Amino acid sequence: MSWLWSWWSSPRAPAPAAVAKSGAQELTERQLHALHDEWNRAQNRSRVEADTILAKLVNENNELRDRLTATQSELKDSRTHVRIARKLVFGIFDLEEDFFSSRILHSPNREQAAVEALMLKVAEAAHSGAGSNSGRPWTVVCFFFWNGSREFIDRLLANGLFDSLRDYENFIGRLRRLHPLFQLLTLDIPKEALRQKQADFTLAFGRAASATKLVLGRWALNDRMFEALVSLERPAQHLGDSNVCFVEPLVGTLVSPAVRRLRPRFWSFEGTLRAIPLARRAGDNRMLEINFNKPLWQQNPPLCLDYYLNGKRCYDERCTFSHGYRLQPQVVEALRYEVARTACPLEASGHPCPDGLGCHFAHVCPRDLTCDRKRCRFPQWMHSPRVASPPTTVAAATPAPAVGFPADPLLPSSGAPYPKVPRAPTAHPEGTENPGRVPPVGGTLHEIQPASPFAHPLSVASEHRAPSGQSPRPPELVQLTDAELAQMLRKARAEEKEYERGLREDPFVGSGPAKPGA
Repeated sequence: MSWLWSWWSSPRAPAPAAVAKSGAQELTERQLHALHDEWNRAQNRSRVEADTILAKLVNENNELRDRLTATQSELKDSRTHVRIARKLVFGIFDLEEDFFSSRILHSPNREQAAVEALMLKVAEAAHSGAGSNSGRPWTVVCFFFWNGSREFIDRLLANGLFDSLRDYENFIGRLRRLHPLFQLLTLDIPKEALRQKQADFTLAFGRAASATKLVLGRWALNDRMFEALVSLERPAQHLGDSNVCFVEPLVGTLVSPAVRRLRPRFWSFEGTLRAIPLARRAGDNRMLEINFNKPLWQQNPPLCLDYYLNGKRCYDERCTFSHGYRLQPQVVEALRYEVARTACPLEASGHPCPDGLGCHFAHVCPRDLTCDRKRCRFPQWMHSPRVASPPTTVAAATPAPAVGFPADPLLPSSGAPYPKVPRAPTAHPEGTENPGRVPPVGGTLHEIQPASPFAHPLSVASEHRAPSGQSPRPPELVQLTDAELAQMLRKARAEEKEYERGLREDPFVGSGPAKPGA
């Protein structure tokens, strides 16, 4: 151990006096050997762990390299496969000729609905053609061309499709940014030059190897475009067997005989693109005025009741009624009141009304049983049937028990009481429900059934609703004496006369509807 002692006594080692001052104990030879062995074992363990981690990293690196090589090979093969198996469907439309339908424009998220519905229709048209494979992946690319015509914007505003010019600009701006495969191209060029651009796009896509389907808008329904389509590299005897599909023409559009001879294949875009041309002339943005000298439902042009009374827009593009009136809320309520008390023209003329309960007009006389049918404007079949019954008399004594039902179940008489109807269970014991209602001397109690026209508003049945999960409580019968019933009838007649007087003074009613057949 002389070398160890020489190392400790060397000038590079700390001074022995300093060690002595620190109070550290000197290690024996055995302890030094033990520390050296422990240090060697720690080094070996660290080396083994490092070798293990390095081996894992190398293996992972080799796996990633193999996967990268395989992916690059698959990508290289798929590029060739896409050229053969994955084809593009090009839809080329014109914004003026192929504008969106009213139902889409009035939907909550109209831009998203317009793009999704159009691409779905284009894909359906592509799958419907000859030689289409439903299992083949399709990519739909749509182009909309527009020359920025101010006249077209005025027509849209005049037809009420947009509230203002700003609303239309917001719609177009969001439409441009919505989908990368939906392109809206605005070219400030004349319409003839725009048609030539559309034709160039169509022929270029038709000759491309990646395109197998073309869906063209109504702008392509002309002789020149059809001749160019027939002269493509894959000609056909008629376009019905080709890969070109056309949007169904607008209602009333004339298709030339030269086009019809080629038997083109049309596809309906109903619910997505307009099927009816815009009716009003451009720049006619003025609102119509109400003529208060005539009934509201007899204006010229007539109002669209669905547009004003349903609280929603009219989605029917074939609607021939006017949407151009600006009505105040009180006028809308007056129109609703007037129409609800006017006989349905179809029902009044003896024809069934297809709207049923959704009809805005009345199918039954609102006065019905209290109506003087001789002077009523409603025909007889729009009233409830009446059955003649003997007049109600006040009996001098207790009447004898009658057998059977009375002649008129709606007008019970004192001599023909109703058969006993079981009452709904109540919280009071039998016989104590209403102790104050006892038959008067020399008279009877009239029981009004819930189905009787007198059950409302004369009924005093409880209006409390049944708890959830339980059946509603049936209304109880109402018992009235002869004097009370007569008083109620007098009050109802007085209210009816007051109503008729107010109806005659109502400025919105006027002379009323004409009688059928007059």
